[in-house]
Amino acid sequence: MQIGKSTIILDNIKRHKLLEHTGGFLCQRLTKGSKTKAYRLIEAEKAEVTATEYHENLPSIFLEEVAGNWVKRDQVFLNRGIELLSDLSSRKLILLDEIGGFELLIDEFREKLYEVLLSSTPIIGVIKSFDNGRVMKNAIGINDVYYSKYKALRSFITDNNGIIVNVNNNNIESINNEIKSFLCNIV
Repeated sequence: MQIGKSTIILDNIKRHKLLEHTGGFLCQRLTKGSKTKAYRLIEAEKAEVTATEYHENLPSIFLEEVAGNWVKRDQVFLNRGIELLSDLSSRKLILLDEIGGFELLIDEFREKLYEVLLSSTPIIGVIKSFDNGRVMKNAIGINDVYYSKYKALRSFITDNNGIIVNVNNNNIESINNEIKSFLCNIV
């Protein structure tokens, strides 16, 4: 659901002057005209916007629409994804935006993600909704093992004192205030 979750998080991180102290990643939507064409991983501390114009030579594209079909590139998570989740101990904040997609089927990346989730550094991010996970699963043709990995991730987060909040048009302002409050405690 595109209601601005990532934008609100990123805007608040910038407003609190935490961007240069933030590790992790943002999955940036790449558009061509008004259509979503691809997604790429970008370094959290260099994330200025959540969407940008598509160019086929942009680095770290992990999901791309090619001739009407979505092509996933696991290697981006195996290389760049793991790199962005490594050596985060000096960071004040970790951004994980967005997790819960097909990357959960990549064992090495998933293990690194769980390691980061157990760290003592505050984490903020977006987890793919169940409905968006279903759409993604069907669009890129991944097997049903995905759902067990997705449910396990959600359980892992909540079992380790993490909070998952469902965001919608009716509560977006209160969520924005919660994000502000969360980030004020980090500064």
